Amino acid sequence: MEKKINFTGILNNKPEENPDFYNWNRVKLRYCDGASFAGEGHDEVNKLYFRGQRIWSAGMEELMAKGMIVP
Repeated sequence: MEKKINFTGILNNKPEENPDFYNWNRVKLRYCDGASFAGEGHDEVNKLYFRGQRIWSAGMEELMAKGMIVP
């Protein structure tokens, strides 16, 4: 995975291209359980476990600890 990516569109940091949100913090949080951060279940038969909500919560806790604020 790339360590740094260019944000475009509504995530762009150029005021002339994104006047409303150019100076907001931007974070790309990758998920790996395939449940789009919504999963919190399991399939015992196939031994599948979905923990997307836990991944999201841990990511948000980490960002908040680093000073991110929620408007």
